[in-house]
Amino acid sequence: MSVERDSTVSQPVLFPFPPVQRSSNRPVWYSISDLSREFDVTLRALRFYEAKGLLKPIRQNASRVYGPRDRVRLQLILTGKRLGFTLTEIANMIADSEDSGGADLRLNPDLILRQIAFLEDQHRTIETALTELRRHYYLMAEVEDPAAANDKEMLPLS
Repeated sequence: MSVERDSTVSQPVLFPFPPVQRSSNRPVWYSISDLSREFDVTLRALRFYEAKGLLKPIRQNASRVYGPRDRVRLQLILTGKRLGFTLTEIANMIADSEDSGGADLRLNPDLILRQIAFLEDQHRTIETALTELRRHYYLMAEVEDPAAANDKEMLPLS
């Protein structure tokens, strides 16, 4: 069992296995705050991903300690979310990725095309809602030309 000092805790933190050799100055173990800061995600989000089984930190009393695998998984989760996939889909892609020894999301052409179609449909829905909201805004503001509601630049920015 190896012992490292956590700068935020005055007592040593015990790990059930030796730390991985460092190839750079980056720490091998990460606190929840480390990952939160690095990836600009909330502590609540990290705990949620843990509850869903996507992250599996080591528990040291009440503290969570994340390893390099969790850090890579978090990168994959955030990439999947940015691409609009559900957490279930992301979990499956990560599992496929880890089964094949990769460190990226396993996307196949069919999945990509389905996601593109889904996002394009969402885009159309959002554009329709924006057009309707602009129309209502201008009608309420008694603008003489309600057709101008389609002109995005005419709306106030805040």
